[in-house]
Amino acid sequence: MVRDTAQGAWIAGDVGSQSNPNVGGVLLHWTGSSWVSVTIPFQTGGLGPLSQDGNGGVWINNGAEMADYNAGQWAQVPIAVDSSSELSQVTAMRLIPQTQSVWASGSIITHETNQGVMLEGGL
Repeated sequence: MVRDTAQGAWIAGDVGSQSNPNVGGVLLHWTGSSWVSVTIPFQTGGLGPLSQDGNGGVWINNGAEMADYNAGQWAQVPIAVDSSSELSQVTAMRLIPQTQSVWASGSIITHETNQGVMLEGGL
């Protein structure tokens, strides 16, 4: 969960069932008076974590991509890692103050070794 105003907040996650463990992702926005479901226009798998985007919207991790949702529009940005590495996971994200970019922590797999990394992303 991430707050966007004194009354609002965002939550995200993957929805599934025992018979179908990966139905898709869900993004919900609490407006201060009701929950609003936001349609995610792309396949998800391991949706989250998320962070404010510095402009009233939210950044969310979707595996090897970061997605920004703001004012009804989506923008997707691939997470670039060294060609000899593979992104394993993003574990946390935080807005860089006074910007529309985020710092993210995570891990990459390189030469069969799991290593911690810090990532920066934004539009």
